[in-house]
Amino acid sequence: MESDPFNEGGLYVAATRYKWGDFNPYLYYTPDYGKTWQRIDKGIDKSNFTRVIRTDPERQGLLYAGTEYGLYISFNNGEQWQKFHNNLPIVPITDLEVFV
Repeated sequence: MESDPFNEGGLYVAATRYKWGDFNPYLYYTPDYGKTWQRIDKGIDKSNFTRVIRTDPERQGLLYAGTEYGLYISFNNGEQWQKFHNNLPIVPITDLEVFV
């Protein structure tokens, strides 16, 4: 879980179901303390299950997602994701820390 630094009631959640044979990514966002949830994993490969999601504390809408096979980045609050390469090997990203 990761709180939204730009919305007091906002929260991001990364979930997994790989132990049940489901390797899909599961990323969710709630803007209202959990009353409603929206799925925000469009663009992440369906076999790259997610392990972590982090926000950028200074740039609104910039998100990072760690998956079993690398890192993804979103510039629009999770509406669309793209693979982050930049010489990063194909490795599980189980946690992230964003430094400013």
